[in-house]
Amino acid sequence: MILGELETLKNHIELKNFDSIMMFIYKVKENDVVIGEWIILNEELKALVLCKSGYVDRVFESHTVFNDIHIVIEGSDTIYLGDKSQSSIKTPYDEKGDYTLYFSEILTSCKMNKNSFAFIPKEVIHTNQIEGEYSKKIVVKIK
Repeated sequence: MILGELETLKNHIELKNFDSIMMFIYKVKENDVVIGEWIILNEELKALVLCKSGYVDRVFESHTVFNDIHIVIEGSDTIYLGDKSQSSIKTPYDEKGDYTLYFSEILTSCKMNKNSFAFIPKEVIHTNQIEGEYSKKIVVKIK
């Protein structure tokens, strides 16, 4: 997992994808997107805005096709990483949703604040917990 401030995200992805993400963030800040609906940004990216999480203790996800980029717009969000070697499968791979769910203990966690990001490789099992009444985050799926 890579953690950083939003302006450093461009060091970790292609510039065209960074530009697409920044344009989407602008729309989010202008309240010009629907919360909870996936938006296709380009052939490699789709994004979703969330104001709450479906956090369930000890349940983690991983992906096969897409990596995740979590970006905090307002408030805070805690990312939890699980231990895949000590996990068990809760839900087998769902090809349409590109996820597998696991039961695992928390290996580590990181609290993210406004204008920070986490790049989570597709094979890493993770979950998150959005904190605060006025929190808002973006999840970007990137191939």
